[in-house]
Amino acid sequence: MSGIDQRRPGLTTAALNYSDVLVEIISDGVHIDDEVLKLIYKIKGPDQISIITDSMNAKGLDDGKYKLGNLEVIKDGMTAKLSSNEALAGAGATFDHNVRNYKRVCNLEITDLAKMASTNIAKQMKLSDTGPIEVGKLADIVILDNEPKVLLTIGKGKIIYKK
Repeated sequence: MSGIDQRRPGLTTAALNYSDVLVEIISDGVHIDDEVLKLIYKIKGPDQISIITDSMNAKGLDDGKYKLGNLEVIKDGMTAKLSSNEALAGAGATFDHNVRNYKRVCNLEITDLAKMASTNIAKQMKLSDTGPIEVGKLADIVILDNEPKVLLTIGKGKIIYKK
């Protein structure tokens, strides 16, 4: 994606300038510098940001060599680079890592994080059966601790992960 340039403002500038645009942010600490994460939050606020991931199959695994399709990738911490030319090939970060990192960088409240990690994209995609915990809604729930780390995940009313 194009960056910000004073003569060719590009997609990034448009996304930040228009209040009706939901921005998708990879907040893993690799793709976007912390100071830029702060700037995006200051401009867009919690209602216009959706935290996403660029994770590949090596996310959450030990550092080492992995495959991304036919390409060899070296995972080192949260970074995944092509072994052929060291171009960024994705991330080794899990989604909850990205949520924790944005919380840390901007000192965010859990209510804002919930919007940025769930509610905003559900609204954007017009998923009317998700959102608040109510009768008739999908029973997909993630229980977090204070860090926030995932303690329990419920999908369609059934426990699918428990720490």
